[in-house]
Amino acid sequence: MTERDLRTGWPGPDGHRIQLAGPGDATAAGRLLTLAEHGLDQEAEMLARDPRLALGLQRGLSGGPDSLLRETVEALSISGTLREPCVGLSTVLVVAPRGGPPKGALMAFPPVRVLHGALDAGVGVLQVMSAALAVVKLKGVAVASEARGIGLGAALIRRCAQLYEQLGWHVLYGQFNQDSGLDGYYSRLGFDVLGAGEPLHLAGLLGFPLSIHPMPGERLFVRWR
Repeated sequence: MTERDLRTGWPGPDGHRIQLAGPGDATAAGRLLTLAEHGLDQEAEMLARDPRLALGLQRGLSGGPDSLLRETVEALSISGTLREPCVGLSTVLVVAPRGGPPKGALMAFPPVRVLHGALDAGVGVLQVMSAALAVVKLKGVAVASEARGIGLGAALIRRCAQLYEQLGWHVLYGQFNQDSGLDGYYSRLGFDVLGAGEPLHLAGLLGFPLSIHPMPGERLFVRWR
């Protein structure tokens, strides 16, 4: 995968194309992601319109891990907050037929709320940023009702996993309502589905105590590189 691939896209199922969302896709991506379990319309639209979206990821694809690290540290030093660098480490992917509007969308980003919790607990900012470069959350994926059943959602998830794993991330995780029946779906895509209420423990990977807990009634799914 190259920086150009991310911007111009890859062939997807049934003549569709997958690529990084641009400002012109923001409204459609937001509307589609309202179909996801956690309703992401405003959040998705704001992220897709942000000119810094995936900037760090693109630098990493073109210049390697050192460029990705430099971009992240520079964004952190300028802003003094986690939000700026994490926007550059985030992605909104869309899948669309040739010449048509998006029929599916995916949002993924570092788990900012969890990382802020680590900062509040006294973990150093550089350690927290190392976690942002190791753990990414699949926040939501959705496909329009008329385009389901041809593998668009699975194709989005696979491209997302490929992107972050190529750039050195170790963990891609997400969550779903335990009554939704999605455990088999994510298992078939190569994720481990954790038990009801089971947290994702990351201390062994990150070197400081950090666990991600599902919300009541939800289960986590996780893919390790």
